Order: sequence, then structure tokens, then C-alpha cells
Amino acid sequence: MENNANSELRKKISIFIAVAAFLSSTLFVFGPYRSYLHNYTYMHVLFCHVFLYFIIAAVFFFIVMSTIALVTIKTLFYRRIISFMFILAVLVWLQGNFLVWNYGVFDGTAMDFDKNLKYGIIELVVWITLLATSFIYYIRVYKIARVASILLILTQVLCVGYEVRKLPHDPYWLRKGLDCQSKSFHRYSKDKNVVILVLDGFPSFIFQEIIEEDPSYGDIFDGFTFYRNALSGYPNTMASVPNMLTGQFYDNSQPFPEFVKDVFLNKSLPKILSENGYQVDVFETNISIIYSEVFSNSIPRRFSHDKRRYTLKTLAKITLFRHSPHFIKKHFVISSFEDPLIGSGGIRPLKNMKSIVGNLHVNEGKPLFKFYHLMAPHPPIVFNEELEHVKDFVKPDRENFVRYSRASLKLAKMFIDKLMGSGIYDNTLLFIVADHGYGLLMKNSKGSKIDARALPLILVKPFGERGKMKILDAPVALCDIPKTIITALDINEDVPGFSMLKLKETDIRQRRYFQYTYIGRREVMWPTGPMKEYIISGFSSSPESWSTNGKVFRPHRQVEKEASITVTSDKISINSPPDFVLKKHYTFFWEVSGAYPNWINFEFDPKPKKFKIYSLVAGRDTMSGMPKSWLLQGSNDGMQWDILDVRKNEVDWKKDEKRTYHITDTGRYRNYRLYFLEGNRLNHIRVYEIIFNK
Repeated sequence: MENNANSELRKKISIFIAVAAFLSSTLFVFGPYRSYLHNYTYMHVLFCHVFLYFIIAAVFFFIVMSTIALVTIKTLFYRRIISFMFILAVLVWLQGNFLVWNYGVFDGTAMDFDKNLKYGIIELVVWITLLATSFIYYIRVYKIARVASILLILTQVLCVGYEVRKLPHDPYWLRKGLDCQSKSFHRYSKDKNVVILVLDGFPSFIFQEIIEEDPSYGDIFDGFTFYRNALSGYPNTMASVPNMLTGQFYDNSQPFPEFVKDVFLNKSLPKILSENGYQVDVFETNISIIYSEVFSNSIPRRFSHDKRRYTLKTLAKITLFRHSPHFIKKHFVISSFEDPLIGSGGIRPLKNMKSIVGNLHVNEGKPLFKFYHLMAPHPPIVFNEELEHVKDFVKPDRENFVRYSRASLKLAKMFIDKLMGSGIYDNTLLFIVADHGYGLLMKNSKGSKIDARALPLILVKPFGERGKMKILDAPVALCDIPKTIITALDINEDVPGFSMLKLKETDIRQRRYFQYTYIGRREVMWPTGPMKEYIISGFSSSPESWSTNGKVFRPHRQVEKEASITVTSDKISINSPPDFVLKKHYTFFWEVSGAYPNWINFEFDPKPKKFKIYSLVAGRDTMSGMPKSWLLQGSNDGMQWDILDVRKNEVDWKKDEKRTYHITDTGRYRNYRLYFLEGNRLNHIRVYEIIFNK
């Protein structure tokens, strides 16, 4: 009897140890490490530098659970408690790996919680159901708890091992850092300086508006040329910065970290200038998008206490965010602009410029190249036009964005004034550019062919140039910056692109732009979605200049042809252009205001399409914004239209409702146009999705 009792006790202890190890390791080992793996280009230290803290937390948690188990091990409640612990561990594991929905689950950035409510309800049902199971069927759960816990621990080991294998073998951004504080970094040369000042997300057409309203900017930008016909290579910073510093284009043909290392080591602008006797310094908050070792201010990473503490705090919040149900997640949201070390948030753009200006000094040393990347006017809006810190949230609508853009130009003016006051303005080749435009600001009535993020600010002041700012419509691109600098310095190196200083308005040129969805922190090796290449043959902001050969560059070296769908309308909202009805995401919708009729057209290229049905999808709010009466029309030339379907009195739309309609004329057409005659709400339409099916 005593042997049986001891055997039963050992069994109880082994079951408890397995369950406790499963829950502890999921929360304090696998959870944080997976969060680190999916975000480690944004971390300040290696995981091994914070791992001990998580182990201590895991041990403490294990001891707490052990105490509970030992106190109850001889009671009737023991199996219920173990069953509850096991199911809780399973829920935590499920939540962090499967119930991820549309959250920014790996970087802790949440979507709109109110609009994600239905996912929260699903999660709540799952949690309640499984927790109830732990009490109702506790005997069955108790019997499988040990084996299941061990298997799930092994599963997590294998998954983490697989993810580690996918990561770069050389995480160079963790090996090297940047010294942006030393006296050497703030040094300028009396002889020759080349400077690129990046105002993140500043669109060229907003600058055009500002100078039209206030011509005095022509005096502020003394000696500059404003290139209105400008183009970026990509819609965001990640690929744009390597593009403007190397002239090379990333096309998903190799892992992004490998691309960055290869292009910076092979005839990049920093490497060429360094080899020609220049001190080459960079201020870049995201060090993973450059290869820091080619810059003069590259230093070994210093794993300070502050960096350890920030990384530990960040990983803890991301882990809790990922593994918590919907109704708790909002307490663990981490803002991308929360990092006090990289200078992205708060009033850092202003502080960074004050540091640059306040510490700038001149001597007889070697010539200089500087690259400064300021996170303004890219939201969040953190200071006003008077450069005063804004404490409260400012909605990044068009009006506020323009104000913030004006404030960002004051940062540029501070820098220009300092160069002039230091007597080195004439000896400086200065670029004030954006890495891309800003997507909310698309406003052209045919703008669905244009990604407004492709339209960056480009201002250039050559050596020795003075006078009122000029405006030139030569076809330039950010990828021309290396060629422009190499040519201006008379360095004999063959680099891609054209010299902006030699291009004329009459020059005919084809430029490239890769449109993609940023995946970013969710995928280190392949941080972009499929990349669609556009060719721009005329003025960058003209829809007629844009065309595509249908090539789509997918990660893992897949290139394929894809049919093009161009969506246009007679009216366009800056916040919800017509192509949003194709996004298939609850935060996107096409919305316009104005007197009826209103229309939206789908042009299919290269071949006409044949459809039998089409559907309209309402959203989660303002169902009254759905159309009431309309015509579906078809055309092959955009001029002559056949009526394919007629709808009247479509009322009483429900939340998330999808209505499907049959097409009477099932011929082949290149253009399908919905011509709205009347809406359920006066002078207003909001449609979340429009679908055509064969």
C-alpha cells in the first residue's frame, strides 16, 4: 500500500512538473524568444543579455505554482487545479501562436480594438469553453496533461529551432552601432562637405503647396533647386534608404539583410567616398537597413544597462500582448515611437537637429559626408509650427500633416542657417530629400494609378550655388543621389543613375518604382510583400506616365506575371482612394462625398474579363453609406458602355453584410463600372469591398 501511495505521489509530482514547465517556458522562454526573433532588428542587445531575467521570472513562477501544488497535492482539488493549469497553458500557447488575427502580433502594435471586436468575441468563447472543460472534464484532462505538456514543449523547441535557421547568419546590426555623440561626428570640413538631410515622408506636392502660399521659402532655400518631377524607389523607408545610398534596387531576389550587406560593400556611395579620403558619417535610427561598417562613425555595440532594460521591457510587453486575449491586449500595446534610444518618438526630431546644429564645428580635416535621417514630418505629429512640443495626440489628417511639414522645414532652415553662419555653406553640396511621400495624401481624380508615397521631396544645392530657389521639372529619382554626388566630386567611379545636376526638363527617361506592402517586423529575412514594378515614363505625378509590365517580385526568388487591376472614380477621398475596395482588410474602404451620380471603374489589363456575379460588402459602421440604386456597365474602350445590371432600392444594409448580384450580359469587358445613382445617405458613399467572380 505504501509503495502504491509513493508511486501515486511521484506520478502527481511528475504531472505537475510537466504542466508547470509547459506554462512557465511558454510565457518566459519561448514567448520572449520568439518575440525577439521577429523583432530583433529593432532590439538593442542580444537575447542572451536579457535571457537570465526571463529565466529568473520562469523559476519564480514555477516556485509559486509548486507551492500551490504542494499545498493541495493531498486534497480532492489537486486534479482540478492541475487540469486548470494545463488548459491555461494551452490557451496561452494557442493565443500566442494561432489566435493572432489582424493584430501586429510580433511588434506589439495593435490594430483598432473596437473594430477587432468580433475577433475578441471568438477568443472569449475559446477561453471560456476550454476553461470550463478544465473543470467539467478535469479527470480526462488530468490524465493527458503530462504527455501533452511534454509534446507541446518539444513542439515549441522545434518551431523556435526552425525560425532560428531562417535568420541571417550575420546580424551585422547587432555587431556594430553608430557613434552620433562624439566631437568627430559633429565635425565639418572647411574644404568640402556633402550632406543628405532626410525629412521622412515629405511629399513633393505638399512642398509645392507651401511655397505657393509663402514665396519667402524661395529665399530660405538659398541656391537650391526644387525638382518637382521626383520619384522614390519604394513606398517606405526600409528599402528607400539603401536605394538612395547605393543606387541599387531591392527586388526580393535575395534575403534583405544579405542585399544590404552586398550593396553597401560593392560601390555604394559611402564606400566610394571613404576610399577617396572622406569621413563618412551616418545618423540612422534603424541600423538594420544600412551596413554600418562602411561608415566612419561605426563602433562596436555597447550593451549598456539602459539598452538591456529597454529590451527587457519591450520583450515583456510584446510577449504579454501576443499571449493575452483581446480584452486584455490593449494594456500591453507598445508604440513604434516609444523607443527612447533610437530617437523616433517624443520630440526627438527637434532634439536631434538641435544637437546637430549646437555641436557643429569646423576644422581643416579631411572632407566630410553626412547622412541625417529625421523622423519628421512622418507621423506621429510631435511639435507644432513654432517647434513647440505637442503633448496630446494630433490626428495626422491632411491639414495637420501640412502644418507639421512646415515645421519640418524650420528644422531644415536651422541647419542651413548654421552652415551659413559657420562659413561653409558655399563649400557644401546639400540634399534635402524625403525617403518617400506620404500615402494619405493621394488626391488626383485619376490617382489610383499613382502611389503618393512615390512622390518625395527633392531639393539640391550644388557647391557654390546662391540665389533664389529654382524649380525644375527634370525627371529625377532618389536612386540618382550617388551618381549626382560622384559626378559633382569628379570621382571616376561607375555607379547607377543620372546626375540630377545635368538632367534637363526635355530629357526622356524611364524610372522604376516598386510598390509593396510592408511586412517589416514580422519577417526579418523577407520584410516586404509581393513587389509590383511600375515604369514611369513622364511626369511622376501624372497618371498617364505610369505603366506596369505585370511583373510581381515575390519573396523567396519568385517572379511572375500578374493581371493588373486599375481602379478609378470620378471623385476621390484623400483618406480612402478607390483601390481600397481591393484591400480586403477591415480598416480599408472607398468613401466619397458629393452629389450623385458617382462612379467607380475597374480596368482589367491586359485581357478583357468575363464575370457572372459581383458583390458589395458593407462595413462595421455607417451602413447608411451604402449605395441604394446603380447601374453596372461594361466597356472595352472606356467610351461606349453596355448596361450589364440595374439595381434599385437596395436598402436596410446590415453590419458586415455582403450582397451578391447576377450579371445579365456575361460578355468580356476590360472595364466594369458601377454607376451609382442614389445612396441610402445623402451625397455620401462608403463601400468596404467590391468583388467580381466568374
